Order: sequence, then C-alpha cells, then structure tokens
Amino acid sequence: MEMEIVKSDRPSDLSRLSSLPDETLVLILSNFCLHCRELRQEEPHATPLAFFPRNQAPNQPSWNSRDCHALHSMCRVSRRFLPVAQEILYHEFVPGYGDSWNGDYEFYWRLTPFLRTVTLRRDLAALVKRLYLDLNLLNSITNSEAKDALQKAAQARGIRLSDFLRPYRDLLPPYHCEEYCPSGDEMACMLLASLPNLKTLVFSAAAPFTAILSSSLRAARAESLSIQTLDLRGIDINFRARYDGILELASSTLETLNIDTCLRCRLTGFVRPFPKMRNVTITNSRLFESDFAALLSCCAGLETFTYECRSES
Repeated sequence: MEMEIVKSDRPSDLSRLSSLPDETLVLILSNFCLHCRELRQEEPHATPLAFFPRNQAPNQPSWNSRDCHALHSMCRVSRRFLPVAQEILYHEFVPGYGDSWNGDYEFYWRLTPFLRTVTLRRDLAALVKRLYLDLNLLNSITNSEAKDALQKAAQARGIRLSDFLRPYRDLLPPYHCEEYCPSGDEMACMLLASLPNLKTLVFSAAAPFTAILSSSLRAARAESLSIQTLDLRGIDINFRARYDGILELASSTLETLNIDTCLRCRLTGFVRPFPKMRNVTITNSRLFESDFAALLSCCAGLETFTYECRSES
C-alpha cells in the first residue's frame, strides 16, 4: 500500500485529524513503517532478507524516503501528532532497504545524524527495532566524519573513546605505518551498542568491512544485544571475524538466522550455543558437511532449517 500525507492549510482538516484517538492515529501512520506492516502481516517475512519487491523506478522518489518523509512531516505539523508519529518513525533505520536504493534519494548521509540522535536521546534509541546497514552506507563515511561522530557519541554515553577504539587499533598489523583512523565500521559498532531494544539486524553486501567487535561493544557499555533476527547477505571468508561479536552478545536472544550468498566462508565459527535459535535459512550458498554439523550442534532447539544450494557455475 502506498500512501502520502499532504500538509493542509485548512484548519478543519487538521482539527478532524487531531480529534482522532491515538489508537486510530497509530493505525493510520503505521502504514508508513515496514516494521509495523510486518507485525500486521501485510508484508510477511517471506524471503530470508525481507527485501520486499516494490518495483522502484530509477531516478524516481524512493518509496522508503517517501515513507520517512510522511512521518517526519507529521512530527512537524503540531505537538498533537509529534509523539505518535515520532514513535513510529524511530521503529527502524533502513535507508536503501530493498530496492529503494534505486531511487533518486541520497541516503548515504543519514548514518551520522542518526547515531548522534540515538546517543543523545535514549528514549528514541529505545524505540528502534530494525536496523539495515550495507557496505555502501558504511564506506561513505569519511575518517574525519567518523572520528567526530564517535567522539560526540562517546561523550553522550559517558565512555572513553580510546577504550572503544583500542580493539580496532589492535587489528592493525605491526608493520602498519599510517595513523589509525576510525571508519564506518566503528560507527556501526557504536550504533549497535546504543540500541537496547533492537530486534532485527540486516547486513548487506558484506558489511561490515572489518568487524563488529565484542570488546568494543562492551567498552560502549553494551554487555548484551537483544537481536532476535539476524539477516546476512553476501558474506565471505571472514564470516567469524566480521560477525562473532554480534553472535557472542546476542547468543541468548537470537531466534532466527538468515544467510544468503555464502560461497567462500566456513560456518565452523559457531562455537557457542544458541538456546533460543528456532529458524535457520541459508540460500544461494554452498556449505560443507562440517558447516552443517557446527550449526546443528549449536542450535539444540531448532524447529526449521532451510538450505538452498547454489549450483556450480
């Protein structure tokens, strides 16, 4: 369903809308939120990565940006609509999600202001349920931008930035001569540490480039993650190095794991139990027998397992 809220100058229109109870306003405005639509099963999680077909036309307004714009506009209409629209607006941060990247909206700049907002406003951070990050989004962050954003985020969270960055510095080889500079990966790690109620995390196109480190997450005062669904697309040989921090801190809550395009990596990095894991879906991939054994041994309560093998090219 596609809807658009048009700002009206006629007081009668606004008065009628403002007279509606909050429950009705939520039903109306939730049409602009993927998270809410999925809860109502209008757009079920039919594919492993929930990339719902939208037939986004190139060089046309992105459907995702239109949805966000509608909610943002309602936040600015009046104080009556602000709390209702804002709560829905912050259910998710999914710039470029699905085929919406194909539109004319430049979404790459949005990560920095979003990180700044959720570190300063913990009430809004607590609303975020779904997060989508891809390599293009993280790589668009300059080193100076990342350093400045991380400094402000660390100050807002009351932590020492040097403690947060030290594990990333330690990844550099001894012969590395250039000065260490943080990038989009460190910002993604800080963002995850700042979202206490995140339920769905989607990484696409082999993001993050380096890793999400458990030691950095803990340095940012995140002793655990509340992620229930983890979707990974285009992962490579560095699977354990990239995602082990997430798997470690979300091991007690993770229920669904979706992996797409796993060709060169090994899943034997699953070395800890996932007591709540119920659903595993692996598509467009090729696994070894030891990978299956590693998965099954860690997921004692598994209810569904789907494997779609990719044929040799």
